[in-house]
Amino acid sequence: MKRNEGWRVQVPFSQSRIRDVKTKKPADRKILEAVEAVRHFIAETTGEAPSDEEIADALRRYFVLNEIKAHILMRREQKQRK
Repeated sequence: MKRNEGWRVQVPFSQSRIRDVKTKKPADRKILEAVEAVRHFIAETTGEAPSDEEIADALRRYFVLNEIKAHILMRREQKQRK
């Protein structure tokens, strides 16, 4: 794993265990990098890397889901204005 700018992390795509829910194909590299960025951020800020279970639990929380939804809607609106 290599650290890029900010919390962007490059993940070897061959290491993907995450699958697309509909197609069952390996998840897009951007999804994997985002999850690894979460892992890296938590490790850097707490001194201990989170487990897969901890990340999964955090991503399912209403507050986190609502923040992700708001961000996606904001980005869609920005694209429509261009």
